[in-house]
Amino acid sequence: MGVASPCLQASDDAVFLSGSGNPFIQIHSPPVPVRAGAGAASWSSAWAFTLTNNSIGEEDPGEDIVIDGETYRLVFDLRYRLRDGLDVGLTVPLVAHRGGVLDSVIWEWHELFGFTNKERRDFARNELRYAYTRDGERRVDVADPAAGVGDVRLSTAWRIASDAGAGRTLAVQAGLKLPTGDEARLHGSGSTDLSLQLVGADAGLLSSWRTRLFWSAGVLRLGDGGPLGDLRREWVPLGSVALERPLRSGILLKAQVDAHGSFYHSGLKAFGMAAVQVMAGAGIRIGRGGMLDLAIVEDLFVDPTPDFGVHLAWRSLL
Repeated sequence: MGVASPCLQASDDAVFLSGSGNPFIQIHSPPVPVRAGAGAASWSSAWAFTLTNNSIGEEDPGEDIVIDGETYRLVFDLRYRLRDGLDVGLTVPLVAHRGGVLDSVIWEWHELFGFTNKERRDFARNELRYAYTRDGERRVDVADPAAGVGDVRLSTAWRIASDAGAGRTLAVQAGLKLPTGDEARLHGSGSTDLSLQLVGADAGLLSSWRTRLFWSAGVLRLGDGGPLGDLRREWVPLGSVALERPLRSGILLKAQVDAHGSFYHSGLKAFGMAAVQVMAGAGIRIGRGGMLDLAIVEDLFVDPTPDFGVHLAWRSLL
């Protein structure tokens, strides 16, 4: 990939600014990996909107789960570069759960491309029900549309290695998530969580294909609190691999694979299984300081992740 415009270095650090759309996972606001930017002190911001459509029902001895509806997540991310290689950030999500309007569209999409609709046959279209029951106790039951602030995340990224000639950087990213969202409505988890990640970028490894590589690997340390606190795992691994290739002037092809370990002690795949999702789309540079991202989100395993999503983001230098 060619050298990025200097004015985009602060905001062009992650391929897609999105994570899991499973309503029981997104309450933890898992961190999106970004590497510490280069240059003098400056501000950057991003707005990212992700719509995910869920249609899952599962039972196991002693527990059952229903995840049927659409979740809309609008995230505002504000970052400040304290100095070259050291950034701090604030991420504020707005979360809404609705019955949605895309069930029929997704059904036809799956039929067209040969994807399964087996879970969707059990649910009425465009209804909302996010519910989890354990040992006869209903822990979560969201059936009425609701919107509100999710859990706010504070973060910092520190570049620990850089090879400008090879186009490689390595950074450490740490985060603190605060329980600011309503856990009863699945806007937040009710817990204070910590995160630590290694984040890398490499423009040299795949330079013969004019492709830039991004990767991350880290761990979440989940706290107590909320109706699901006693079911959470203490440590959750997470990681991502992403590719970015210029298609033509100002347009970038992008693909990203996100994975995480199990968040809960459960025999239900939709609740207690590791997950992998794929995002594919494009970025469009607008002016000297902005980028518009568009992507489709698909699951690799039907149960632990939503099987369809749409992502739209705007990033800019302030």
